[in-house]
Amino acid sequence: MPPDLLALKSIRRHANNGVDVAVLKLWYDHELNPVTFPFISKITFERVINPDQANIILYPELIVGVNNPKEIRALLDGHYKLAQHYGAVLLAFVITDIEKPISLGWPQALIYRVGLTRSRRQANEFPVPHFWTCQTSPLPPKARTPKPVIGFCGHSQSHRIRARTLSYLLKDSRFQKEFVFRDRFWGDLPNREMLEPEFISNIEASHFTLCDRGAGNFSIRFYQVLACGRIPALVDTGMMLPFENEIPWKSLVVWGKNAKDLANNIIDFYNSHDIVEAQQACSSIFARRLSAEAFASVLQNHLSAIVTRRGGRDPASVT
Repeated sequence: MPPDLLALKSIRRHANNGVDVAVLKLWYDHELNPVTFPFISKITFERVINPDQANIILYPELIVGVNNPKEIRALLDGHYKLAQHYGAVLLAFVITDIEKPISLGWPQALIYRVGLTRSRRQANEFPVPHFWTCQTSPLPPKARTPKPVIGFCGHSQSHRIRARTLSYLLKDSRFQKEFVFRDRFWGDLPNREMLEPEFISNIEASHFTLCDRGAGNFSIRFYQVLACGRIPALVDTGMMLPFENEIPWKSLVVWGKNAKDLANNIIDFYNSHDIVEAQQACSSIFARRLSAEAFASVLQNHLSAIVTRRGGRDPASVT
């Protein structure tokens, strides 16, 4: 069935307000892991038995740690061909350190991914908040102290920008520092359960946490800090954040062009804001827009708009 007819077929009248909305008809070929897909169960959709009944074909695995675009495309190829054949949209979620486009030349693919660089992003690639390892409730706000407290617990050398910023901040006497340096990601993954309480305690002890990019142009720590109710601080590397047209990121978190600029901006932020309210604003934006539950609502609206209005156009035509 042509995509425009498929879209029209899937529109139903919303019972509450009379607005035409799309019924999402998802097909995926095996059961989803609720840990890796906590948001899918919170979306209203009809799971269909056969792909020819679907308007959304979901790749049923979270693609993690595959850092070659060709390998990612190979993983998605079978599902994408089904989407092409049946006039549906391929939906996939990717956590990767690569900054290169994944979906170039795939007009019917909708790729949600971390690690997007704004200048390299393709029109059908969208940033996904990394909510998988975040606190489910914020920590109590940290009261103002004579000096702003900036923290960091993790791999200090995963990127030269992060290493440079930490080195600069260590020498800046305007801050109280809460730094714990490790020489690998999570101090090596087998130690994660032991190290995680220390990681959260480090965030709790600080007003600000450095969230510079690591190997990929994104920061898992950025979302963990927001969820805890603390203020991320980072050097701007062109990292694309979710909902940039809706969330006032420039006023919520602290940015800098380089380490020196970032340090000065943190001081200015600390001197010009109610620091408790600033922390509460961070936890609030995470709960309202970036948690798994909040993302489910955003994704529902995005997919519904695409299926209802695309009429054979590519998914990027509805943002």
